[in-house]
Amino acid sequence: MIKFQLPNPTAILLSLLAISCQNGVNAGEVRPEWDNPAVIQVNTEAPRVTFIPFPDRESALGDIDHPKASSRYMTLSGSWAFKWSPFPAKRPNGFFLPEYADADWDRIKVPGNWQTEGFGLPIYTNIPYPFPADEFRAPHDWNPVGSYRRSFELPESWWGSLCAEEPVFLHFEGVDSAFYLWINGERVGYSQGSRTPAEFDVSEYLIQGTNHIAVEVYRFSDGSLLEDQDFWRLSGIYRDVYLWKGTSEGLRNFNVVGDYDFSDGSGTLTVGASLSGEADLLLELIDPSGTIPAIAMSLENEGGKAAASIELESVRPWSAEDPFLYTLVMSVTGESGEVKEAVAQRIGFRRVEIRDSQFLVNGVGVKLKGVNRHEHHPDMGHVVDTESMLRDIKLMKQHNINAVRTSHYPNVPEWYSLCDKYGIYVIDEANIESHGFGRGSENGMNLNPEFRKAHVDRVQRMVERDFNHPSIVMWSLGNESGDGPNTNACYAWASRRDPSRIVHYENSTHPQGEGVGTDIISRMYLVAEDFEETLDYWGPGRPIMLAEYTHAMGNSNGNLDAYWDKIWTNPRIAGAFVWDWMDQGLRQPIPYGIIGPWGETEFFAYGGWWENRLGIHNDNNFCMNGLISSDWTVHPGLRALKHFQQPVQAVLSPDGLSVSILNRYDFLELSGQFVLYWSVLKAGRSVENGILELPFIGAGQSTQIPLPDAVGMQDLEEETWLRLSFRTKEASPWWDIGYELAWEQMKLGGKWSVPMPEAAESSLISNHDRHTINVSGQDWSLSFSKRDRSLTRWTVKGVDLIERGPLPDFWRAPTDNDRGAELLESGRDYNPKRVALEPSRIWLNAMDTWSPKNAVLEDKADGSVRISFQGDVLDGSAKVDLVYTVAPCGRIKVDFSYKTDQVLPMIPRIGTEWILPKEMDIVRWYGRGPDPTYSDRRWEPVGIYSTTVRENWIEYSKPQENGNKVDVRWIEVKDREGFGLRVLGDDLLSCNISHFSKADIGSKAYSWQLPKPDCVYLNIDHAQMGVGGDNSWGQLCHPEYRLEDKSYRYSYYVEPIQPD
Repeated sequence: MIKFQLPNPTAILLSLLAISCQNGVNAGEVRPEWDNPAVIQVNTEAPRVTFIPFPDRESALGDIDHPKASSRYMTLSGSWAFKWSPFPAKRPNGFFLPEYADADWDRIKVPGNWQTEGFGLPIYTNIPYPFPADEFRAPHDWNPVGSYRRSFELPESWWGSLCAEEPVFLHFEGVDSAFYLWINGERVGYSQGSRTPAEFDVSEYLIQGTNHIAVEVYRFSDGSLLEDQDFWRLSGIYRDVYLWKGTSEGLRNFNVVGDYDFSDGSGTLTVGASLSGEADLLLELIDPSGTIPAIAMSLENEGGKAAASIELESVRPWSAEDPFLYTLVMSVTGESGEVKEAVAQRIGFRRVEIRDSQFLVNGVGVKLKGVNRHEHHPDMGHVVDTESMLRDIKLMKQHNINAVRTSHYPNVPEWYSLCDKYGIYVIDEANIESHGFGRGSENGMNLNPEFRKAHVDRVQRMVERDFNHPSIVMWSLGNESGDGPNTNACYAWASRRDPSRIVHYENSTHPQGEGVGTDIISRMYLVAEDFEETLDYWGPGRPIMLAEYTHAMGNSNGNLDAYWDKIWTNPRIAGAFVWDWMDQGLRQPIPYGIIGPWGETEFFAYGGWWENRLGIHNDNNFCMNGLISSDWTVHPGLRALKHFQQPVQAVLSPDGLSVSILNRYDFLELSGQFVLYWSVLKAGRSVENGILELPFIGAGQSTQIPLPDAVGMQDLEEETWLRLSFRTKEASPWWDIGYELAWEQMKLGGKWSVPMPEAAESSLISNHDRHTINVSGQDWSLSFSKRDRSLTRWTVKGVDLIERGPLPDFWRAPTDNDRGAELLESGRDYNPKRVALEPSRIWLNAMDTWSPKNAVLEDKADGSVRISFQGDVLDGSAKVDLVYTVAPCGRIKVDFSYKTDQVLPMIPRIGTEWILPKEMDIVRWYGRGPDPTYSDRRWEPVGIYSTTVRENWIEYSKPQENGNKVDVRWIEVKDREGFGLRVLGDDLLSCNISHFSKADIGSKAYSWQLPKPDCVYLNIDHAQMGVGGDNSWGQLCHPEYRLEDKSYRYSYYVEPIQPD
């Protein structure tokens, strides 16, 4: 939980006023390193791959997955003395001296963001910088500084290194955004670039025994101009800090490429190493069984370099589906063959290329089923640990995700090792974004030659650090930084440095880009129908991928079929990456001791929670775009995505006696992966089921398999469905045996129809007066209010079943996508170009404007009575009729009719809203489920499901429409005693139920602000408009999911439920 303490608002406001007027530059000024683009690092080591040597081969092998277990490693993470200063001028002078007194300083945890530890202000902004950037300067006034101090004891076993020319290095994995380093009072160096390491040779600064280290961290630097990512702007030493000890004759760096020749199954291992001293290098290649497919060989040290290219007749390739890894052991040996140090590295053999306009892995056109992933933790901010990374990978694997774009910066080194081990394709992205300067060719940072070095440096440091990971299939040059000479320089360097991988940069093929700075066509939020036009525009030779699509903000991810129908069938489409993986909420206690409506005491804060009170720009909840919530709760959109990305497709034959099964895996065959469970459902209930063993079906192949006789022998008078469930055959780290990874449902035949009610034992009694119409039968009664325009009371055996009957409903509590098109205010900057739904606000109170002139009571020949309410809405712009037909058995038929002769704005909903007693909290329905569904996200199987009103609520960052069900045949709502209502539709219905009114949902920033439940709101609708998701800033749902007709008509039946 964030231990946030609001800093002095007066000081911050004064400093904000100061930087709005002047940015601290004067003629002849000597610019500090943190405001000088010519200075990126001072006295740092050249970038290298991530490794820590071990003293011997055995320990290197034994701890290959735990390199920090080496005796050559010493952590400096932990508790540090800390002083937060609001301005550089306020930072403590001389704090780096060993004798400086810091007893009254605070303590801070490293790694950690200082804002999550209670110091300073979290700021969330998307595009605008959190400081004036037009002069390409770092702020000199409001630019908080964190001063860190600690002491440590150098192990006695390391003392000899100080005299024997054995280097000791100090490694910072990540510091945001720039810092100076002192050891024992001496200044060591400086570094900026917050997402890649800074490493210093500190041998000459260390002493035996107690040492003192001091670090001065600046929140903003000129490097921050390249770090304008869409995330929380947090600061500090947020990744591991450690010392590691080398030897005078040791390994300094190494690069490994494992190439796979898919034509004959052979492999080539290319190794290049840098060595200190005169020692040689012994290589051993070991597979997981412990055998050595390549003869161990010794490489001679030639001027500090050693290299080899080893041909292997047969290797098992690496892929995300089969992440097979070998172990490469590199032992540094002396003249007599003794091992001086050793490093073990897991490697994979694979080939990535573009050929024939396709993206290929090992010669196969794979589909990247990807997500964009920020490094985020709800309590630790930008600090991520092994547990949280494994939780991410587990959920990705369970939901058929095989690729991650590290948006928009290199991740913590361990992430790549986990992706190597468990099988995730990675687009490794450089820490470059200058979105605040624009995305096209006019981007000032991309055009500014003073920042060319900084652009290229960030790509170099990423590539050199992460070079050896087989999971990385593309280098990405950054995000939303325009197209121009600086990113083109990055492209030229990366292409030369590593021809074994593809280089990606989306802005190069943005509509304003020239297309020369990327190997692959890449777009963001391209609507699916524009794939072909975009491919034609750029011509043949390159595939296309969507770097971002289906913006997962709140209740979203509609029309996925429009994308995946094309992705699966067009070989030039390499895949797509959802924006994004996780909501970036920061856990907070609900203030003032308030308890939420369901007893909650914590919530996840988004932009504005801290910034608004100080008048600081923020982008509200635009950081909450996740397929999962901030606590790893899966949103319905992720399960919808899972279905479209599943590795199996099944199609029923025209005669219904067999299914065609297509294996969508790229490398695996199906029979070893799945067992097929089948079931036949009639009216939603299983009547037959069984298990089928799948035959061998190779990757990319399809096979027709016969269905059991029981399937073909079904009487199809009732609505009958066949459900196929593909369940895992073996356990894995991600699932148990029998986990459903894919499913299909096919209609065998039959038709749903509303069952006839039982005949009544007595006739109806009806009467009316000036205000009320009363209808009653055996043990039940109804009252209609002419003034209130509705059914107002329904009792059965003395139990009230309703608070209020149906009224015409045209509104829904806006989703985040709706707000992005201005159905209601979004909380972000108003953009007049993104207001497509603003006219639809007329429907907000349309229910209240319905004004039926009178209620008409008619007796029907079949013994039923009809009560009609006919009136106008929106001051006569449209006419709405609600007609109730009450049968003697107590069943009510509700007929809804809407008609207009005008062109009115899009309608959010066509339906009716009931209000029920709060005790009615048990829900059961026959329709699509169990997840919520909408007209453009209706990919759940048809069946009978149950929930409660509380469980039906889907918690998004901001309260909004959620929990709907489409294709509903019937729905029941009852209390714990068994009293309630059953609603049935001849036509398929759209239904929802909630404890909260749309007005309350739409007006609250957080769900803990909602009132305590005192009733239940039940919507029985014809339809809602789709949720959309192509983007969340103005794009509407697709035309087929909009409500724009001039007339709508539907009907449904409602009957009481009584205890058995």
